[in-house]
Amino acid sequence: MLVYPHIKEVLTFLKDQGCHLYLLSNAQAAFTNAEIDLMELRSCFDTIYLSSDAGICKPQPEFLKQVLDDYGLNPSETVMVGNDLTTDIAVAKAVGIDGILLNTFPYSRQELETSPIKPDRVITDIEDLKTVFT
Repeated sequence: MLVYPHIKEVLTFLKDQGCHLYLLSNAQAAFTNAEIDLMELRSCFDTIYLSSDAGICKPQPEFLKQVLDDYGLNPSETVMVGNDLTTDIAVAKAVGIDGILLNTFPYSRQELETSPIKPDRVITDIEDLKTVFT
C-alpha cells in the first residue's frame, strides 16, 4: 500500500480547519477498508464511498453527485482533490466543481498543458494542500 508522506497530518489539519472530507475511490472494498484501518485514516473522513460498493466509478458523474446529494453540498463551495486527470479531475468538471490535481504520478508539464481536462490548481507537494485551505 502506498501512503503519501504527511497524509494523516494534512487530513487532520484540514479537519481541524473545519473541512468536511469525503473519500471517493475507484477501489475495491475488500482491500481498501483494511488498508484505511491499517493506516488509521478512517477517522479523517466524514464518509467513504468506494466504487465496488456503489457499482459505479469515477469519472461517472453520478458517483460524485451522490456525495453532493447525500450531504447537501454546494458545488461552489466544494472541491475535488485527486491525483488522476481522467478520473478525479474529469468527474469534478462533469459536476461543475473545482478540481485540484495532486500531481503524484507525476504528469509532465507538457501533459498538463496538452490535456483536454484542466485542473483548477496543481499541487506537487502534499504539504502545499494546507495552503489551499488556509
